[in-house]
Amino acid sequence: MRGEGKQVRDVLFIDDLLEALSLARARFPELRGLPFNVGGGPGNTLSPLELFDIVEELAGEKPDLSLGEPRIGEPRYYVSDTRRFGSRTGWFPRVDVRQGLRELYLWLSLPYEKRRSKFAQIETRA
Repeated sequence: MRGEGKQVRDVLFIDDLLEALSLARARFPELRGLPFNVGGGPGNTLSPLELFDIVEELAGEKPDLSLGEPRIGEPRYYVSDTRRFGSRTGWFPRVDVRQGLRELYLWLSLPYEKRRSKFAQIETRA
């Protein structure tokens, strides 16, 4: 990992992203040409160190961690401001960080064929 592991990013669960994209598509005429940020927002932030703690809770052991020099120009804090998109569509992230990571962990724990069939279900919804 680069840096001290305290960099903050927002996290967005895939179901929330798919919902945002679906809303944008449905409202294309009124949203056309407008820029929006879509992300987890302030309520869904995570640092690498926090991620490792959650992985330890889920897996029962902490992954190996080695720190390196920070990347030049990497922001220490980035969180998407989703208010504009939310005010135009009513959208907001519904899946919080811990729930999303738990669902991802459970999905990754499935045998490959079962993961693939769940992914195919997602593809048909989009």
